[in-house]
Amino acid sequence: MRKRTTLVPETPLEQVLTNSFKARLISYKSTHQDYFEEAFQLAISEKQPYAWRAAWLLWSIMDVNDPRIQGYINDMTGVI
Repeated sequence: MRKRTTLVPETPLEQVLTNSFKARLISYKSTHQDYFEEAFQLAISEKQPYAWRAAWLLWSIMDVNDPRIQGYINDMTGVI
């Protein structure tokens, strides 16, 4: 008998990360600031393909010394 696997549904952010081009991704993040935390957590995770896409998206929308990242510095150094 074949084992049935249960798929965890994608979050709205995960759907956008896997189904959109750069312009839509940046637009989505610009209008959904509450997803910054989720994007950061995906970026430092091993959950592919979302991790590298979330990291790329954050890099694309952040300013130099972006204050939104200050609270995550310890998390980032633990991943590197």
